[in-house]
Amino acid sequence: MTPAIAATILLSVLNAFQREQPDASLTLVEGMLTNVLPGLMEGRIDFAIAAAEPDGLPYEIAFEPLAQIMVEPAARIGHPLLGATTWSQMSEARWVLNLATGSMAHQMVSWLDRQGIHLSQPVVKCDSPALMTEMMRRTDLVGFGPRTLFQDLLFGQGLASFELLPPFPPTTLGMLKLQGVPLNSGAQRLATLFIRHITPMSRQG
Repeated sequence: MTPAIAATILLSVLNAFQREQPDASLTLVEGMLTNVLPGLMEGRIDFAIAAAEPDGLPYEIAFEPLAQIMVEPAARIGHPLLGATTWSQMSEARWVLNLATGSMAHQMVSWLDRQGIHLSQPVVKCDSPALMTEMMRRTDLVGFGPRTLFQDLLFGQGLASFELLPPFPPTTLGMLKLQGVPLNSGAQRLATLFIRHITPMSRQG
């Protein structure tokens, strides 16, 4: 699952699941699309909850849309570009991004390209949420992710959003699993609980 899910609804989902199935064995994996997709295709992960662009996913992966969430760039408090009012100003930023096909950052770069805006600095590519966040807090690298994550009191410590930028189009949060492979009863119940708690997140990030 993504850090945004871990920081928002995970506790409620786990409490509900453990009440219903106290003896069930449960393995949780935090990650981005770069490691989630291989885990699904190799059978190590039953399902994943992540933001993705369905058209950019491998054909083996089924994607069930669950909510539209707001996404945005973020950087350390005091970053010199926090006053930016146009996306063209962000072309000069140094970015740290997970550029897996279909990811939020991939969608952002593609969207900027369609606006005629191209990143002028080399992108630091990173598929570790923890490492990415630390680089955002401790350097001038700018990251990109769900608004609700950066606004979380714990995860968002030391980070600030670019409040003056025009909003980026919402992205789709959904459930990913292998095409044509049914979930076992325990995984299906856990997935149902995630879906129930995710629905109210729509358009909140």
